Amino acid sequence: MTSLPSKELILKRLKKHIRYEGNHWLWVSSTRKGDYGVIGIENRQYTVSRLVLAVYLGLDYYDYSWQANHKVECQIPRCCSPACLYKGTHSENVQDSVKLKTQHWASKTHCPRNHEYTPENTIHYVNPYTGVKQRQCIICNRELGKIRQKKYQEKRGKAIRDAG
Repeated sequence: MTSLPSKELILKRLKKHIRYEGNHWLWVSSTRKGDYGVIGIENRQYTVSRLVLAVYLGLDYYDYSWQANHKVECQIPRCCSPACLYKGTHSENVQDSVKLKTQHWASKTHCPRNHEYTPENTIHYVNPYTGVKQRQCIICNRELGKIRQKKYQEKRGKAIRDAG
């Protein structure tokens, strides 16, 4: 099992790359997609906000049942202040983004084939693999079902002809 470097080493390395602005601790070094901080310590790369929560709250960095989420009051990706973060789940993070109207899919009014998402034309379901609530266009769902059925029948017909 991989363990984190010492708390002292982590804090020493983090403090070199943080600019303090009021309650915010702004990461001024390397970032990944979305402008979230990353740091290399002892030849390993760590996500800064997750590392901060693990160190300050005594959490297991390698327990992937949680993630470091920004509180609704602080939507600065580079902020890594423990006061602006909370231990949460992906689902809670998505719910926060819906509240803030920053969730990409929640603002969509039409499906990719330009059918409007109306109550009559929308199926809401929970994805069995991710547990995330999703929606689907009924018109597209029907069209896809017809295409799948046609392919199945063609494949089945060919199998029957080949067998005969």
